[in-house]
Amino acid sequence: MRTTIDPEVLRLREENLALMDELEGAYQELAQVVQVSKEETDVAYAELRTKIVELEHRVGELVRLGEVGKVLSSELRLDVLMNVLMAKVEDLVKYDVACFMVGCGNGEYEIVAERGIEKGLVGRKGKIGEVGGEVLIVGDFERAGEAVGSFRLIPEARSGVVMEMGRQGYGLLVLNSYERETFKESAKVFLLAFATQASIAIENAKLYKNLEKIVVGVMISLITALEAKDSYTEGHSQRVAWYAVVLGRKLGLKGTSLEGLHRAGLIHDVGKIGIGESIIGKKGKLTHDEVLQMNLHPVLGESIVKPINLLGSILPAIRLHHERYDGKGYPSRLRGEAIPIEARILLVADAFDAMTSNRPYRKAMTPQEAMREIQRNSGAQFDPKVVRALESCFEEIAGGLETRI
Repeated sequence: MRTTIDPEVLRLREENLALMDELEGAYQELAQVVQVSKEETDVAYAELRTKIVELEHRVGELVRLGEVGKVLSSELRLDVLMNVLMAKVEDLVKYDVACFMVGCGNGEYEIVAERGIEKGLVGRKGKIGEVGGEVLIVGDFERAGEAVGSFRLIPEARSGVVMEMGRQGYGLLVLNSYERETFKESAKVFLLAFATQASIAIENAKLYKNLEKIVVGVMISLITALEAKDSYTEGHSQRVAWYAVVLGRKLGLKGTSLEGLHRAGLIHDVGKIGIGESIIGKKGKLTHDEVLQMNLHPVLGESIVKPINLLGSILPAIRLHHERYDGKGYPSRLRGEAIPIEARILLVADAFDAMTSNRPYRKAMTPQEAMREIQRNSGAQFDPKVVRALESCFEEIAGGLETRI
């Protein structure tokens, strides 16, 4: 029996099929929109992530730059600051070798500090090309030509950076890399900020050094005036300072340690300002009580220098330059290595000059006689290590003494 389908049902079926087709088309369109939106979202997210990473990098650079600035501003010793600059710039950009050059005038510079260079360039002088601003970036020395050839520290270097430091062409910080294009132009703003910080630190260090010179100059003037009253001791401090530097250099002292030793030598007797002129200028041997008063001069010297913060590092040498190696010296009766090396050096230098100078009660010894006397007291009054140093540089010291005589 044949079934007849209600026309209304057929109509509804056709409408449903048509609706399904529309829904399918709408779904396809929606899927395409979602896919496009996802791709756009992925692109936008990637761009955002790139910007976030770049921002984090910039923030990191600023943080490092701030930390470097703190370190630079806290260092007031010029020679130390030069090495600090080369060390701290490595926190900002990577390099293989570096040097600090100081202007000598007429476009010539001298290398005064270096890093990563085995053969050593300190002391080398030469004409330097134009930087053309505070920061010069050389991507490839081979392509750059002769104009920047003087900034190539070693033949193996392929790229470099040159930064002006300080005012009026004071100095240049030069970095080299073994790779080409190591230093990017995009880093120039960052390096300019570092150069500005470094220049301020250098100017502060130069002012500090000038202030030190003024203070030491005042002290030397006092000593000179004191020694001028007694022809037997005139020039004593200058000679002791020179002997001490020769001995200190032989014993491996350098930089600020050697400079401090020189200053201590120049003003080691400043405490004698507080000793009565009747004792200082006495034309004969001192009595026991007068010796006790004279022995106060290292402590008095310390008290005179102590308020001057600039000279704080040399206080121990001034106070202890009469301590004996065997512990029988004054004022603290220290023994052996407990006595700072600077004070042990000054004791030998002081004794050598005293023995080779005329006194009202005796004639000066010859350098050879003074040397033998110091050797005889090695291990008792004097540190054997310092005595050996005097032996090894005796000709240099005796030669200077002969010139004075």
